[in-house]
Amino acid sequence: MNHCMFDGIGAMEFVNSWGETARGLPLCVPPFIDRSILKARNPPKIEYPHQEFAEIEDESSTNDLYKDEMLYSSFCFDSEMLEKIKMKAMEDGVLGLSAFVWRARTKALKMLPDQQTKLLFAVDGRPKFKPPLPKGYFGNGIVLTNSMCQAGELLDRPLSHAVGLVQDAIKMVTDSYMRSAMDYFEATRVWPSLASTY
Repeated sequence: MNHCMFDGIGAMEFVNSWGETARGLPLCVPPFIDRSILKARNPPKIEYPHQEFAEIEDESSTNDLYKDEMLYSSFCFDSEMLEKIKMKAMEDGVLGLSAFVWRARTKALKMLPDQQTKLLFAVDGRPKFKPPLPKGYFGNGIVLTNSMCQAGELLDRPLSHAVGLVQDAIKMVTDSYMRSAMDYFEATRVWPSLASTY
């Protein structure tokens, strides 16, 4: 699947429609294929810093880890193990699995305290556009957002701090933020940086 075509919601709506068509049923969600509703503005109006695209200097030499031969392993997580992970992720009363894994990865990579580290993740923008994207929109309605801080700050402060960073990044995703991101990409054609990024 390529996100230039559609996101996960669009993919599942397509699969469901294909199944309805194969069974001779009418489409529950007809496809909406007018992609112009998400075109960049002319001229572009970049209103946010868009750190998701920012390059981070690898002061901790984490790229050197990829020079060694990679070891691959599979891990099975039964319900008991998942419950333990959830409990650990709630160390100060707030459940934040993304923040928990971001911190664990930062610690495992032994990042220097002043190393910038970024959590990059997708948010479903479909309901956040004004007006919301139409049901059946066949395209990509996600937007990337991020949380960023120094590794020392991430590891030294309680998990709730990292959870707050993630929640702030999600709250930042508004109609104006997403349109600014589209304009930023159209104007620069840069891809999100993955350096020191989870």
